[in-house]
Amino acid sequence: MISRTFGWVQNPSDFSKLKLVVQIFDNQSEHYKTLRDILVPNLIYFPEVKNQLLTKLKSNTADFSYLELVGTSKGKNGKSPNKRSDAVADALIQITILPQSLNTTGKRWTDNWTSDGYLRWALSLNLIKHDRETDMCSITPLGLEFSRTGNDSDEETEILRKALLCYPPATQVLKIISESKKPITKFAIGSQLGFVGEKGFTSYDEELMLDWFKTANTVEQKKIKSDIEGTSDKYARMIASWLQKLGFVEKHSTTIETRNGEKAGFQEFSITARGLHALKQSNGSSKNTRVSKFLTWEFLAVEGKNRDYIRTRRSYILKWFYHENSG
Repeated sequence: MISRTFGWVQNPSDFSKLKLVVQIFDNQSEHYKTLRDILVPNLIYFPEVKNQLLTKLKSNTADFSYLELVGTSKGKNGKSPNKRSDAVADALIQITILPQSLNTTGKRWTDNWTSDGYLRWALSLNLIKHDRETDMCSITPLGLEFSRTGNDSDEETEILRKALLCYPPATQVLKIISESKKPITKFAIGSQLGFVGEKGFTSYDEELMLDWFKTANTVEQKKIKSDIEGTSDKYARMIASWLQKLGFVEKHSTTIETRNGEKAGFQEFSITARGLHALKQSNGSSKNTRVSKFLTWEFLAVEGKNRDYIRTRRSYILKWFYHENSG
C-alpha cells in the first residue's frame, strides 16, 4: 500500500489552476487536448517520459499515476539539480501550472512540490480520488461536474462552495471565525485547527507575535509578516483565503503602531452572512440536513513514524462514532 501525506493543504489558492488540474482527468476538456497536442510534446524534457505520457493521452486515458502527475526534481542530466529552478518538466501537473516567475524567467512549468500541493488540494475536495494500492488517480463525479462548468460561472462557484463545506478543516475555520466577537488573525485560527499539540500542527501565539512585531526593527518586521508562522497558521491562512474568495469570509487589513511608526499589520478574518448561513447548513438544523463530510485516511495524521497506525486508530474511532450516532 502507498502511504502519502494527502489531506492537509498549505499553499495552493488559485481556483482556476485547480480546475486545470482536475481537467487533466477529463478527456473531453480543452486542457486535456492542449496537454496532448502542445504542452507534453513541447515541455516534457525526457523523451521516454514524453512518449509514455503521449501514448496515454492519445488513447484518451483518464487516470494517471502520482509520478505521472507530480513528477520529480531532476536537471537535464537526470540528477537532482543544484537549484530547484534548474529542474526540467517531467509530469502533467508541472506543465499545467504556470509559475509566478513566468514573466521574468519565461519558464513555463512549475516544480514537483507545487504540483503535489495542487494534487492534494483536488483530492481533499473530493474532485479527484487516489487508489492506495496502485498509486493511480482518477476523477470523481463531482470533479467531472466541476471540470465541465463555465469558467467563473455561478455553477462553478456553487460546486466549490459545496466541496468546501464537505471539507472538515474549512468548516472548522468557519466555526472558529463565527465564534469570535471580532475579526481574528491566522494565529488565533491556527491555534484551534488540526490535531492541536501534535507534531505537524504548530501555531504561534497571537499576542506574542503582535508584541514582537511592535518592537522589531524593519527587517524583522518584514520577516515576521512573510516567513514566521506555524504549520497550523499556514493551513488557517490558506483555508481562510479560499473561504474569502467564495464569499464565506471577509478579509480585513490592519495597522499596528510600532517603534518604527504605523505599519500594516496581520490580516484579520470575519464571517459573512453567507458564510454563517452555510455553516448552519453544514452543521444541520430542523430545516437542513447535515452536510456529509469528506476526509481521507491520510488526513488523520501528517507526521511521525507511527502515522499510519495513528491514522488507522482514528479512522476506527470515527467509524464507531458514526455508527453510534446514526443508529
